[in-house]
Amino acid sequence: MKTSAFLAGLLAASASRSLALQIPVQRRADSGKGVSMSRAGTALLNGQNVLYETTVTVAGQDFNVQLDTGSSDFWIFKDAGVEATDIGPVNLTYGTGNAVGNVSFAPFSLGNYKVESQAFINNADYTKQFKDLMSDLGSFGILGISFDSISSIDQNVILATNDTIRGRSPLSNIFASNPSVPNTVSILLSRTDDQEETAGGSFLIGEEAEGYENVLKAPQLPRFTPAGRPGIWTVWLDGATLNGTFLSFKSILKDAPKGKTLTLLDSGSTAANVPSSLAKGLYGNIPGSFIDPSSRQYIIPCLSASNLSLTFGGQEFPVHPLDLTQVQTSVADDGTNFTYCTGYYTPDDATPDSVNNEGEEILLGDAFMRNVYSSFNYGNDSIVRFDNGSFKDVVSQNPYIQLLKLTDQDKAWAEFFDVRKQTLKTYPPEPSLDKVRQYLDADSSSGDGMSDGNGDDKNSDDSQNAAIQGGASSDDSDSSMSQLLDKLDKYSPIVIGLLAGNVIIGLLLCAIALATCIHRGASTKRVGPTYAPVRFKDGGSGEEVVYTTPKYSD
Repeated sequence: MKTSAFLAGLLAASASRSLALQIPVQRRADSGKGVSMSRAGTALLNGQNVLYETTVTVAGQDFNVQLDTGSSDFWIFKDAGVEATDIGPVNLTYGTGNAVGNVSFAPFSLGNYKVESQAFINNADYTKQFKDLMSDLGSFGILGISFDSISSIDQNVILATNDTIRGRSPLSNIFASNPSVPNTVSILLSRTDDQEETAGGSFLIGEEAEGYENVLKAPQLPRFTPAGRPGIWTVWLDGATLNGTFLSFKSILKDAPKGKTLTLLDSGSTAANVPSSLAKGLYGNIPGSFIDPSSRQYIIPCLSASNLSLTFGGQEFPVHPLDLTQVQTSVADDGTNFTYCTGYYTPDDATPDSVNNEGEEILLGDAFMRNVYSSFNYGNDSIVRFDNGSFKDVVSQNPYIQLLKLTDQDKAWAEFFDVRKQTLKTYPPEPSLDKVRQYLDADSSSGDGMSDGNGDDKNSDDSQNAAIQGGASSDDSDSSMSQLLDKLDKYSPIVIGLLAGNVIIGLLLCAIALATCIHRGASTKRVGPTYAPVRFKDGGSGEEVVYTTPKYSD
């Protein structure tokens, strides 16, 4: 989750790993049980209805706040009982919603680390989106852990007081006052199944979690930022492997390595913003799928999935099928409660303006980050060390990220079908996609005509596009059984009629054969009945498709 304000960073220094901190992180999610979202709640479908949060103490009060690698500002919308200064107002704008208020200063602590005077926005005014996304789920603000170079609070303090120290972020202050703690944080985001509301995780400062130390042997992914842009956690993505086909995405940046795309790892975003060609490969070729124009997310059957892996630094990181779709519930205008699923990977093609404003071409939120153990090394960027009673400038060291694979794709498929089937039993019925489209009052647009991110209406590589379509279609071994169930529900009277007709015809043929044998008094001929598979028509495509059971469907 990113702010739109940027400014120059501060210098830093490094230190040993003699002190460290591991802080529990709790995930809170809207399970959907007993809660039906109307169309007014569609913003929750845009990837912001799952939060990873930790507890901080401000002026003696504890607050749960969202942990966000995509921003650097700290704010709460509760009153910590401290006075605001005349510095501001500071307007913090995020992907969804915004918060505004003047800067306050108060004692702050995170675990065992304490900051005597931390700059933050107290009792911030915030938009309804944040109330829906955060306060209803028990979170009271955001703790940004990116670089000071994108901190709006720091910028306003510098402009108002010419003090480059006082407005620093909490993490920068912790590093500055604890020189023996390395400039690193590591994040482990646990996954709940579809039915759980909370699950644990870890946020570590200056060390790695036990059992995950091998992350330090992983390739270092240098942070890269476009010319003239301040530093955020953007690294180069090699590409994606979708249903066995490797895909690379053309960067619009002139200085991009060949075949690589600039990607932000953002724990403050639940979903992912990816090229439309990838989103279409994941969801758009599933018969009947469509894009909800309100949320810009694909609507697909809840038992649909694909094999997806993302590659960084030559390492392939599989994505769990549970992290491709999210179960939703809603209420139709006629009062019908129904269930449907949205894709976490949202089509969002980068443009020069979007890269200039946001600083990346692809955004990967929790839907990807749950599949990796992430170690963020800040180097010396935007960190000022306290050395022998005075602040000391040092040569800047470029930050980098190291990732460790968490998902076993073969095991993940079995988990997906088991968990998702059990979840759907506890939710309202899942209707056909045609019915979902009607309930959501969505138009007929799907991913078929979307740009591939390079300004073309078709994928520039026809053979690659065909491979994606084949992998995501309902005939693929990883396709959804719910497609078959939907069609059987719709066409079951026809199927039953055909089967009954076949039985009657078979009986008649047997009777005729028996009568013929008796009449001729000769040896009988064995007539083997033939079987032609019944083809169902997909309501949206107009083409006949044979629906088969996925090989992973138990």
